[in-house]
Amino acid sequence: MLIDFSVENSLSLKDEVTFSMISTNVKNSKKVKLHKHFDDLYILPTAVIYGFNASGKSNLIRSIENLKNQIVYSKITDLSLLDVDIFKFNPYRLDDHYTNKPTKYQIRIAIGKFIYDYQVVLDHNSIILEKLLLIDENYDFVELINRDLDSMEFDYDIDKEIIIKMMGSDKDKKLSVGSLSIFDERVNIFTSWIENDLIILSNSNSKENLKKTIEYLLEKDELFYNKISRMLSDISYTNISRIVAEKIDSTLQRNDINESIKRRLYDELIENNFINKKSNVESNSKYTINTYKIGFDTDGNEKDVVFNLYEESEGTIKIYSLYAFIFDALNKGKTLIVDEMTSFIHPLISKYIIELFQNPIENINGQLITTTHTTDLLEIDSLRKDEIYITDKNFNETRLYSLADIIDVSQNENFRSAYLSGKYGGINSLRRDDHGE
Repeated sequence: MLIDFSVENSLSLKDEVTFSMISTNVKNSKKVKLHKHFDDLYILPTAVIYGFNASGKSNLIRSIENLKNQIVYSKITDLSLLDVDIFKFNPYRLDDHYTNKPTKYQIRIAIGKFIYDYQVVLDHNSIILEKLLLIDENYDFVELINRDLDSMEFDYDIDKEIIIKMMGSDKDKKLSVGSLSIFDERVNIFTSWIENDLIILSNSNSKENLKKTIEYLLEKDELFYNKISRMLSDISYTNISRIVAEKIDSTLQRNDINESIKRRLYDELIENNFINKKSNVESNSKYTINTYKIGFDTDGNEKDVVFNLYEESEGTIKIYSLYAFIFDALNKGKTLIVDEMTSFIHPLISKYIIELFQNPIENINGQLITTTHTTDLLEIDSLRKDEIYITDKNFNETRLYSLADIIDVSQNENFRSAYLSGKYGGINSLRRDDHGE
């Protein structure tokens, strides 16, 4: 689980900000599921981040994603094979004092009986500092990695030259955590969580996200199928008889699919075949989702009527795209971060999804964090002050704080009305000048 993330001098995040999932001692707080870790540490299951356009909400997510990518790709010896620049130094650009100032990251996560505390400092030339602490329930810690410009120390008994060699020719710009994870299982647990259990959807409307749902449907995962069917029923998609992942070329042969949809599927198939032409593996991109709905023939008898997913609304497509990731978070204890989860989706459906994460029966150890402009969510009865974050701009610098950080916020006040009135910040003053009148 994510405990907190701090960043300084990244994109619009000029001075250090901290996004925390630690439950505060909110008096008379609404009762929601809290994840207990250690006797005195309770971690929140959900957080929603509000703010005006260009206030820095997405930049917070991009900063987390930048750190994640550098950790994940640090396992690869020769990064030139990826044909992508993994080393990211994106300082605050509106103040010359910061363009050459280092960027600082810190992420703390809870795994099993331990806390991992990872810190990275970098500039445009190199990794300046890298530390990884392993903390137990008594808050005793082991320094698994301690690296600066002059030295590199590991708790694991290994010749440092082996790690340095594995880091490759561009080692000054590469984290050591990936290379060390091959040998030290404690470090591997950390990097594996970052890679597999920290899910970041920076483009939640991408059709690429459908591949995960298709994967579950192809596996015929019974729990997944039952859960998605129940959710669709709960949100009034009541006439669905079955949901099937079918080959695109088979769908193209059907007479009951709209021709314009067939053309779209055909173009998609050609594109995917081009991308995967060197692969002998059956790719999920060669499949599409068909929904069979209950209809009636001329005699009034029930029959199945097939609809390809692309015949549905953008909101429905997005629900199918997101659900596999929601399922993984709820049932496998993953942390899901979604930029603009609520776009194209009705507020009541967004509310339904958030309440799944607050439900101790539905949620094992999962977390949902999303940016949003949907103020209706502020009227969710179970949403706590410390689960609501605001991004605000101060001379183009992003400030980040939760409602629990504001002294005169009552847990019982109407968060939506107060936010829209400007009490919490995160609202720009709109101005329309009369030109030539």
